[in-house]
Amino acid sequence: MTDVIDQQGYRANVGIVLINNRQELFFAKRKHQRGWQFPQGGIRIGESLTSAMYRELLEETGLTKDHVEVIYQSKEWYQYKIPKNFLKKLNNASPQVVGQKQKWFLVKLNGSDELVDLTCDSKKIKNLMSGNGLILQSQQKKWFGSNKTSMKRF
Repeated sequence: MTDVIDQQGYRANVGIVLINNRQELFFAKRKHQRGWQFPQGGIRIGESLTSAMYRELLEETGLTKDHVEVIYQSKEWYQYKIPKNFLKKLNNASPQVVGQKQKWFLVKLNGSDELVDLTCDSKKIKNLMSGNGLILQSQQKKWFGSNKTSMKRF
């Protein structure tokens, strides 16, 4: 499956700010990486913004549409260039992607923090998405924060 890349080389992406009932934010960390981030990912060719958001939410948190409520979607695209030393090159050619442009969603978790399944695997995702053939990237996620629910209040 191919992500949408515009003519200027920006990869279309959705970002998700997930909050719980206590207005705490969810952050995730990929295995073998140092940085923390909100769930996010590319928009596939032919996929709507909302469909991409729900797919990424499922892939990265195990949450489905039934677990959340969309509070807000950004009206504008936010874009940034990827530093040159992080750009991937294809066959020693110039980089295919120069940056990302993102639409952001504010999403509220309806229910317990325990609904977030950080061990969600591709088989479960395929079952939940009616066999769309989604592939879960190998990631390890953790809650960010020092309290029992591992959510961080700002």
